Amino acid sequence: MVGGRLLVPTRAAVYEVDPTDLSARLWSHEGPMSDLHSVAPRAAGGAWVTSTGIDAVLGVDEHGAVVERWDLGTRRVDGDVRGRAYRDLKPHEVHPNLAAEWGDTLWVTCFEEQRARSRDGREIAFPEGPPHDGHVREGLVWFTTVTGHVIAVDPADGRRVEHYDLNEMAGVANPLGWCRGVEVLGDLVYVGMTQLRASAHREVARRLLRGAEGVPLPSRIVVFSRANREIVREIAYGNRAGGTIHAILAIRDE
Repeated sequence: MVGGRLLVPTRAAVYEVDPTDLSARLWSHEGPMSDLHSVAPRAAGGAWVTSTGIDAVLGVDEHGAVVERWDLGTRRVDGDVRGRAYRDLKPHEVHPNLAAEWGDTLWVTCFEEQRARSRDGREIAFPEGPPHDGHVREGLVWFTTVTGHVIAVDPADGRRVEHYDLNEMAGVANPLGWCRGVEVLGDLVYVGMTQLRASAHREVARRLLRGAEGVPLPSRIVVFSRANREIVREIAYGNRAGGTIHAILAIRDE
């Protein structure tokens, strides 16, 4: 939610979506946008957008124009990249997943580096696996790692306050899935798990999951209790091909 609007990133554009009827209109479609992964409010107005294809975070003003850019890797990709094939921009040095302002500065989760880092030089390491989401809830930043960990960090000092391992909660040997998307509603935490497919990502995930084997579990939303540290519900998502869950957001009626 940005300024009361639900903004949704796609491959090379950001849309404003009406959550009541799911109608959408184009909000921003700029030259440096490639494989967009997240949108978050920008204190100066507009939004921060992760352009993962070019390893950069874009500052977009209220009218949808790019007015600021933070390059994360050592190489800079210039020009209009909207029509370039995703594979042509690989390999990624950083692969930013989510950029957002936490406290007084801008942070970004960096898949390839297994850390979150701020624009003013701070960082948080994730030895458990590459981080994906990082949302502020109840004064804490809630991270997911694609390996099935949910970690809540104090944004003031980077101290870990809560840590949950979904692998332990599930108690199965099967690959849990690609873990990304988190929402916190009191005692309950909602986590998106995407079924692993026969792709390069699946092979990466298998290595990260220390050789987990068996039939991949389906795409679903896993709900666990913070107090009891146990899974209380699983909500199936998608179709026979398996849905892909990128983010979870609770939208409350005003």
